[in-house]
Amino acid sequence: MVFDPYHPLKREFLREYSTTFDGNRWGYNSPYLVTRVIKRLGHKPEYNLTIFPLDAFYPLNWLDIPRLFKKPNTTGEATWVEKTVQDMNKGSLHGASLDKSDKKY
Repeated sequence: MVFDPYHPLKREFLREYSTTFDGNRWGYNSPYLVTRVIKRLGHKPEYNLTIFPLDAFYPLNWLDIPRLFKKPNTTGEATWVEKTVQDMNKGSLHGASLDKSDKKY
């Protein structure tokens, strides 16, 4: 996450942390805290928040990675592996653009 130094969401994260802290629940005070605040406030225009899709960070589903290292059982699997490796070698298998002018997301 990247925010300007005085972005209002940072204050909301701290407010949520100070009012709902639970040391007995894993993730409750970090990823789930961010999720709670974003669900509650992220749609409001004054927060100027852009949420990128998963493929911006994980262009290949982590569940598919083992398929790259196994012998394909079908021609369809072989085609998928070949295309994926070619895309990776060309650099075309990258996530979404992080350019703010990209209004696709």
